[in-house]
Amino acid sequence: VSGNNTATYLYASQILILELVKFIFYLLVPIKNATVFIRALLRKLCNTNVPLVYQLTVLSLGTQTKKNDAYFVPLLASLEYEVNYIKIVGGLTIKSTHYSFAESSLELMQLASLLLMLVVSPLLNIWYLLGSARKILPARQKFIYVYLGLKEINSGAVFSNKVITESISAYIKKNPSLTLLYPMEGRNWEKVMLSALSLVKGRSIGYIHAAITPRHLSLTSSHYYHPEALPSLIITPSEMAYALVSTAFNQVEVKKGFFLRGSKATHLGNKSSTTLLFALTGNLQESKLIMQAIAKAKSVSTYNVLVRLNPNTSTYKSLIEFATHLKLNLWIEKDNLIPTICFFRSSSVAIDYLKLDVLPVYLSLNEIISSNIFALDNKFEFQSIEVNEHFNNKLQMLINETLTHQFDNGGEVANYYLDQCYDYTQLSRLLN
Repeated sequence: VSGNNTATYLYASQILILELVKFIFYLLVPIKNATVFIRALLRKLCNTNVPLVYQLTVLSLGTQTKKNDAYFVPLLASLEYEVNYIKIVGGLTIKSTHYSFAESSLELMQLASLLLMLVVSPLLNIWYLLGSARKILPARQKFIYVYLGLKEINSGAVFSNKVITESISAYIKKNPSLTLLYPMEGRNWEKVMLSALSLVKGRSIGYIHAAITPRHLSLTSSHYYHPEALPSLIITPSEMAYALVSTAFNQVEVKKGFFLRGSKATHLGNKSSTTLLFALTGNLQESKLIMQAIAKAKSVSTYNVLVRLNPNTSTYKSLIEFATHLKLNLWIEKDNLIPTICFFRSSSVAIDYLKLDVLPVYLSLNEIISSNIFALDNKFEFQSIEVNEHFNNKLQMLINETLTHQFDNGGEVANYYLDQCYDYTQLSRLLN
């Protein structure tokens, strides 16, 4: 919605109308909300109640167990005591013996309330959405707010958040003296959870587990929080994040921690001056768009172009098939090849290669807010390239400039953004 021409506004109107049509359909046939409710009900019936045994409760996301937790595994391995381990899990997994589902804490009256909300929720959501939009004066911001709000409602995310907050609030009421450790991203359900915890005087530790980018608005300002919705302690993954967060949240204790999710293994291999790596995410639409642009770009025909995909996503197989269809070469770990440039959408991958003195270049799409890890402070003036109709020409110019660029302090810069220089003793002290 950034342009002034007729075509731009016509497109903006079309996508907004499409979301409105979806809203009406899901209002009449609430498939997604019903699926979330049935999943919560089955998890409650098929699993035992969440055990309230230990002082520290760890709340994590995904289907991994405590031994391979995607957010905290080095930290959990460093602890000399047991913890309660609760998971917020997407998908259709119903039963587990390796962790406790958050929904296991739901009470009968909460389930009855959620059943009623299944039907009423979309109407309440649209009422609040449009009422809030009236307070936004610039037309462009009003449009973006309504459009993104409708997408959240239509995806089932709003109702799913309601289930999450009801589940965790029930858990907190049963165990008022707990200390809660959770991956902090500033999501709405986190704020509701912390508000419930503040009522019983519990303690909370928000661990910022990944890179902070311009997209993480609620990690860069406390204005998005009520005082009772702030954690007792915030742990950051780097010096850069600590400086940013300790300034924004000066009313909360903030500690400089470490980045737990990256690989600490040393990459042994030879650096290639003719290899270009494109590290993509599990987002199906954006990854396909980028791969199409790579396949059409004649400027890379003389280079060894590799596409790196994330195997831990549900779209991995589909993206492999799409890359094969476009005759693009896929990155294979055992090749141990170090590229000359890492074009990235995934921040953690960019940092991994930065440690090897590989120059990172951000792949910019037609996005409202950037996801570029380096864009918040731009301290080292790393470049980005927009994936559009001019991609081929701009790519050639960028490659020509980059091949003459000498870069030898990548490890130092990488640790500034995401610090992985820790030992287990340092990790366990973070929670004390």
